[in-house]
Amino acid sequence: MKPLCVDLDGTLVRTDLLLETFVLSLRYAPMKAMSAVLRLGDGKAAFKRRIAEAGAAHLSVERLPYNPTVISYLEEERQKGRRLELVSGSDQSLVDRVVEHLGFFDAGFGSDGHRNLTREAKSELLRQHHPSGFAYIGNDMADVAPLMAASEAVCANAPARLVSELNSRGKTVTEIAPRPSVLAAALQGMRLHQWGKNLLLFTSFGLSLGQQSLSSLLVMLLAFLAFGLVASATYLLNDLFDIESDRLHPTKRERPFASGRLPVAVGSVLIISGLLVGLGLAAAIGPPFLIATGVYILVTLAYSLMLKSVPVLDVLVLGLLFFIRVQAGAAAIGEVVTPWLGTFSLLFFSSLAFAKRYVEMVREGGGDSLMRRGYVGEDRSLALAFGAALAVASLLVFLLYAFSGESQAFSSVNATMVCFGVVAYWVIRIWFKAVRGELHDDPVVFAVKDKVSYATAAVILVVVVFDQWTR
Repeated sequence: MKPLCVDLDGTLVRTDLLLETFVLSLRYAPMKAMSAVLRLGDGKAAFKRRIAEAGAAHLSVERLPYNPTVISYLEEERQKGRRLELVSGSDQSLVDRVVEHLGFFDAGFGSDGHRNLTREAKSELLRQHHPSGFAYIGNDMADVAPLMAASEAVCANAPARLVSELNSRGKTVTEIAPRPSVLAAALQGMRLHQWGKNLLLFTSFGLSLGQQSLSSLLVMLLAFLAFGLVASATYLLNDLFDIESDRLHPTKRERPFASGRLPVAVGSVLIISGLLVGLGLAAAIGPPFLIATGVYILVTLAYSLMLKSVPVLDVLVLGLLFFIRVQAGAAAIGEVVTPWLGTFSLLFFSSLAFAKRYVEMVREGGGDSLMRRGYVGEDRSLALAFGAALAVASLLVFLLYAFSGESQAFSSVNATMVCFGVVAYWVIRIWFKAVRGELHDDPVVFAVKDKVSYATAAVILVVVVFDQWTR
């Protein structure tokens, strides 16, 4: 029986170890990563070795998204007595770790710092080691040469064009694992449902509806699109940096990057495209909105890279990000966020951020994910207390503003009290659901899917429009 040789990146695992270790090196050893990039002239194999040395210490091969179909296939072949070899373009140090972890490979071959073991180089090595023939499992166009040289060609997680190319050359191919939809994974990673948070951009527009024009509405719609693209890019970037921690989480490990359903290369293109197009649209709207969008990006990056692991500060930063949305919406149409509205927004959304953390603490107890953020299970009582206190404070600010004489949103006491009652009901209901364990990890995501939240929003909209219409 001819030996079975298996590709690693994209075949045995649904990810690219070079790109993953590069991302990890950018996060944990940026100087080494930049040094490796500057020395690309030494060759790709040398680059892979330097990146492996910089980022591999933070890569857990035990938690990689192994393709279960391929694993089952290899285990079946192993039981038949077949020799199994892992042959990859990844650095030898990574190949050795995967071989040791899985335990059923007889040998492992990878790039050694001088020879980049891909394409023709891989094909030549396999011919030399197995002159009587070999079987090979691959997944992309870089595997055409070894697949053509193999006595038995097997494809896993492969695009249709690879199979078509091999067939056009007269090669019979066996497919054992279909390729998941990259588009579906990309859309999931972009978290389009989170765009609902960006409706906060319309806050100032709504509160001054009677003074706005159709052109202002068009500007706001363009601002909503710009912020949505930027937000999706930052969500993807956050998930990219959090691949390792997400794989430890019971639900986050199914995210597109962590599960390997979204290739790092494709995700990186989406991140860059989202940021460039979003900032381009923001620039077209005007400098104030562009500045607000840039601040949002910088604060989000600071949160993803550092602040999310600082207890309490992480929650306040989440509240700040919601406030920035309100500020950006005002900037888009030349409005100014009053100190009253700004204070209410910061208090209100910080309360919701505490609700998010509280729910996580209840569900995870003192789990690794929370401990890495500096929290322990016992902190949930404090999160509950501070979150509820901030909610009450925000409602108090709402009332003080409404009756201060400075409010331009309401002209009647009745309209003020109806809106106050609706807002109070909504935020108190959120905390009741949090305590009862009925709340999604993110209260805003919960609101986007909650019929009662839509009803309360509709009531506020009708009251504000009617109040301004009858002035």
